[in-house]
Amino acid sequence: MPFTGATSNYYEPTREEMKEACRKEGIATPAGVLARNEADVERAADTLRFPLFVKHHNSYASVDISRNSRVQSRVGLQQQAQKIISRHGGALIEEYIEGVECTVLVAENPENPERPVSYLPMQYRFPEGEEFKHEELKWVDYDALSSFPVEDPRLAYRLREEAGRFFVALGGASFGRCDVRVDPGGIPYFLEINPNCGVYYPPTDPGSADLCLMQDPAGHEGFTRQLVRAAFARQGRLWPE
Repeated sequence: MPFTGATSNYYEPTREEMKEACRKEGIATPAGVLARNEADVERAADTLRFPLFVKHHNSYASVDISRNSRVQSRVGLQQQAQKIISRHGGALIEEYIEGVECTVLVAENPENPERPVSYLPMQYRFPEGEEFKHEELKWVDYDALSSFPVEDPRLAYRLREEAGRFFVALGGASFGRCDVRVDPGGIPYFLEINPNCGVYYPPTDPGSADLCLMQDPAGHEGFTRQLVRAAFARQGRLWPE
């Protein structure tokens, strides 16, 4: 049966699988340590460069990401890591990338799955005092967060090209949205891809994927039709007549 949405192999890739895909494709991703105990946390403190960012080891929807997720010292790291490990059984500790934050939507190409369709990347404009997306800013104070299309054409091209390769490397199907930090030198660091990310929110409260689609001439309707065509094409490749 043809279906839109992520396939079983792509539905929930781990952070380790994402980082491995980036390494294979030559895509920058923050150095990190998967920590499940105190020894892992100490290893992160010894081998990674502060400031560090502590988050759920395989999260979604910014779960338990707060202003305190960025830590500047070993003591701060120990406290934040212990909190996340005790709640979720593990923490991903990464080098924090100073710079701006962008997002890129990618969708399966029904004509050529090796060349997915990418959409104009969006850059977030944070309210005063904020530098990264966290749970409260995403779900409570989202009116203070705005976005705009990435203005540098070279950066926009690189974000789209690398997002497409990232999607394919993970066996992407249907669609996904990449979260990216871009350092002051213009190097994109891919944090994650969100298969089956939220989309089709009300126009008054659009999600990040909706913001990308609002910049595309075909819009949500064209996106939806493409997903349906891709689903039938995928089924045809799996079960040729």
